[in-house]
Amino acid sequence: MLIGVEGLPHRLLEALGERLPTLGSLLEEGCSGCLRSTIPYTTAPAWTSMVTGVDPGLHGIYDFLHLDREHNLRVVRGSDCRAKPLWRHLREKGLRSIIINVPPFYPAEDVDSAMIGGSPHHRLSVYPPSLEDEVRRRGYITDVENLAEKMRMNRLSVLEELLKAEERRIEVAEYLLSHLPWSFSMIVFNFPDRLLHHLSISTVEALEASRGHSTLLDRLLRRGRRILRFIGDMFRVLDEFLSRCLKHIGRGLLIIASDHGMTRRPKAFLINSWLREEGYIDHERTRALCYSTVMPLGLIRLNLEGRERSGVVPRWGYENLLDEIESGLRSLRDDESGERIIRRIWRGDELYGPEAMNDPPDLVFEVGEGYTVDPWRLEGEKIADASRPNDHERCGAFLIHGYERHIRAIEEIHDVILEFLGLEP
Repeated sequence: MLIGVEGLPHRLLEALGERLPTLGSLLEEGCSGCLRSTIPYTTAPAWTSMVTGVDPGLHGIYDFLHLDREHNLRVVRGSDCRAKPLWRHLREKGLRSIIINVPPFYPAEDVDSAMIGGSPHHRLSVYPPSLEDEVRRRGYITDVENLAEKMRMNRLSVLEELLKAEERRIEVAEYLLSHLPWSFSMIVFNFPDRLLHHLSISTVEALEASRGHSTLLDRLLRRGRRILRFIGDMFRVLDEFLSRCLKHIGRGLLIIASDHGMTRRPKAFLINSWLREEGYIDHERTRALCYSTVMPLGLIRLNLEGRERSGVVPRWGYENLLDEIESGLRSLRDDESGERIIRRIWRGDELYGPEAMNDPPDLVFEVGEGYTVDPWRLEGEKIADASRPNDHERCGAFLIHGYERHIRAIEEIHDVILEFLGLEP
């Protein structure tokens, strides 16, 4: 059984183990550590690498968004994956799977035994269709819609919605695990990512640790204490579910893993504002564009002749333009602090290989600590306050119980599961 906990940093997993009984015993008996995510270290490519065992260049998913050669931008789906996920591999070997909410695998596909499509798609998708009425009857919630806006309006109501969504996900999962045959199951929980993006990380880490003690947290207003209570309830619900999971698997393998971690990033680099200021984005002749979601990395595509429908960059000018953009990025400094903004830059063909699938980015860059990349805001300055206080870090978390194997990279989880089941990775 693979339990995905989106956005959970390793340090928070360890802190939870000190407060939650099931996690505590799992950490004592199993092996755990930092799990190195993909480049970029964001939800869609990371989960896809976890279940396929290959990097984004081989499975073809680089972000939640895909920019095709006609410059159409859309949300990726499971059909964009060019590698074989675990459940397809297992089905070929006669083994059955239950898959719940694995991003970006939507709609639910023909698996044996059951699948519920994953976020960020909000419409319920269930396979086989005969199970949909039962899933709906149990009130399954795909995700909390318009979460960022709701967080600004009323945090308490959002936390209540998040808790309800995960409770319903668990209820449906336990029904499927109890009523259907399976050799492998995977369930992904969204709530840590949602909490850590929008609340102070120290608040999430605090949970209700102060209960019964005379600390500053005890003296918070009632509203603040209710926020802590909801956060604590979410993790306790997960811990109680993990206890029941151990009964489901008996002497089997339990893995808890996250797709990335989370850290404080209060400033945003407005990459497309900079590209426009430098003359690369123009209504008539756009030569380069960043199209990724908000994260600490940017994915840049050139508008190349013969590749894009309305390409304006000649083939002979491809390398020169990349050199020019890369040089400009490397020289960028924060006007206020004087710090360099860009930490690292990769060429797409070097990072993912010349045969990479699904139109990979031409340039990938990573910003330094304290920054994230926002391609969607076009403002006068290149640095602004981030739209949310925290964003991803590359180090996620893993915990393996029932099998002696220490891992480092997110792709290795795929191999651990196949090895445990006696199959060749």
